[in-house]
Amino acid sequence: MSDYYRLIGPSIERCGQEGCQGHMGKFDSCRDEALYQMSLDGTDETTGDVEYEGYYVLIVLDASATVNLDDDAPDGTPQVTVPAGSYIVTENGQGFVSVYTYETEALAREDFKRAEDAYSAWLDQDGEDV
Repeated sequence: MSDYYRLIGPSIERCGQEGCQGHMGKFDSCRDEALYQMSLDGTDETTGDVEYEGYYVLIVLDASATVNLDDDAPDGTPQVTVPAGSYIVTENGQGFVSVYTYETEALAREDFKRAEDAYSAWLDQDGEDV
């Protein structure tokens, strides 16, 4: 195993996630950082805005996925494995990220729909188009 560690600020957080080489402190785990990275790579299911209560991304994985959190890592550095499942990733205006895990895709979609409806109502209050 490589002695490579990601240099992220003054300290590196390590967790029990498969492939953990350290994750940024604003995340609870490497899994959460990997899901956040996936949310930045584009998805059709997003709503909200950081100027609102937050930006929401629905991620549904039918199979586990591997994510390299650091493109500068040397070859052979383990990637983080994200288990199959249904997740909502949120980011607020201060950059805080939360990841919610759901037992079923239907429950995740139900919560995502609630967030989408609340955001639409907020936009309508401001007189903006949805």
